[in-house]
Amino acid sequence: YLRISRLLTIAAGLAQIGVALSLRGQTRSAVDTALSVASFINGPILGVFLLGTAKRGGPRAALFGMSAGLAVIITVRFATAVAWPWYTVIGSLTTFAVGALIPEREHATT
Repeated sequence: YLRISRLLTIAAGLAQIGVALSLRGQTRSAVDTALSVASFINGPILGVFLLGTAKRGGPRAALFGMSAGLAVIITVRFATAVAWPWYTVIGSLTTFAVGALIPEREHATT
């Protein structure tokens, strides 16, 4: 296990160096880029959490809601000039709204 963990540490370090070298020509900071990418997932995850907290839907509602949230965020990213911090808000609200509208399937009793 120690040998594998050392190899994985070296691989992760080389991957981070590669990413850093590829981003050095960017005008945006690496933190700004990383947070904008993370906001694509954070919104739908928050929406699924809210669905669970509100006890709305189930796995099917979460899947449909999360898919809709991701689709809306991708559309907003490439079709509008909305700033990336809003992606989380838009994604979570879309995920929650769509997931709340999906009815639970009736389970057949045998």
